[in-house]
Amino acid sequence: MVIPAMTALTVSGMAQVLVNDSFSNAIVEGSGTDSKVTSNSGSEYISIYGTGNSPAVYNASASFGNNTMQVIGDGGIVYRAVDFSPYTSDGIFTLNSLSTGQTISISLSVAFGNNPDGKLTDGNTEFDFGFIRYNDPSTTRPANDDPADNTSVLYVRQDTAKKTNATKIDYRTGFVHMGGGTNLKSITDVVLNAATAYTLTLNVTKNDLGTFDITYLRDDVSVSVFPDFTHALTATKDLEITGIGFRFPAATNFSALIDNVTVSIIPEPSAVALLGLGAVVLLALLWQRRTQNIGG
Repeated sequence: MVIPAMTALTVSGMAQVLVNDSFSNAIVEGSGTDSKVTSNSGSEYISIYGTGNSPAVYNASASFGNNTMQVIGDGGIVYRAVDFSPYTSDGIFTLNSLSTGQTISISLSVAFGNNPDGKLTDGNTEFDFGFIRYNDPSTTRPANDDPADNTSVLYVRQDTAKKTNATKIDYRTGFVHMGGGTNLKSITDVVLNAATAYTLTLNVTKNDLGTFDITYLRDDVSVSVFPDFTHALTATKDLEITGIGFRFPAATNFSALIDNVTVSIIPEPSAVALLGLGAVVLLALLWQRRTQNIGG
C-alpha cells in the first residue's frame, strides 16, 4: 500500500513542527571542525566530521536574497540535534515511534555553488541530507552509547551534476557521515542548475503493514516513491533518530547554500479530515446554540 505523498506545507496547520529554522540573521562561530552556525531560532548547526570550514554563513543574494547556511564541499557533516520531547514522553524517537499513517518529514531550500556555464561540474558528486543518530560525547544518552553505534538512518544522495545519473536513497550503519551506505533505491535524475533554489523533501510514512513508505520530492513534486520498505536495521539503536545531517562532498570552492529547514511529524490524512470535520460540527453546534439563545 502506498501512502499519497504529502509535504509539511500540505497540512501545516496540523503538523507537529519540531524544527523551523532560517538563516537570514544567522551567526557563525569558530572554524574547521569547531565551527557552528546559530540559526534565527537559536538552534545550533555544528561540524561533527571533516576538516574544512563548514558550516558557515553566506549571503546568497542570487538564490535567496538573504543569508544562508553554507555547507562547504569538504566531505564534512553538519549536524542539528532535534528535540523530540514534544512528540515522545522520554524524548527518544525511532522510526517505530510513528503511528500508522504518520509521517516524519525533513524539508529544506538549497542552492549550489556557481559555475561560469550555470551548471555544476563533474567534480561535484552529490548533496546528502537526512536523518541520523549521533552520539554527542558531551551528552549522556541511554543504552548503546558506543560511538560505533552512530547510524545514518535514512538519507537522500541528491545527484548534483548527473555525474552518476542517479539520485539515491540510502542508509549506513556505524557512521554518521552518510555516503557509501547501503542503497535502497536509485532514481534516474536531471541536471540541477547552479544558483537555482530547490526545495527538497524526504518523507517517511509508517503504513498499515508496519513497514515504511518513503517519498522524495523536489519542489513539492514527487521524484520517487519507495513503498513497503522494511528497514534492514532492526535494533532500536539503528532506528533511533537524534537529529538531521547535511553533507556536500564536492570539489573545492563549491558549496551547498541552505535555508528554511523544517522537521515535522504529519498525521495521517484521515485523521486530519476527521479533525476538520469535528471542527465544522463544533462550529455548527455553537452557532445553533447562539441562535437559540437569541431567539429564546
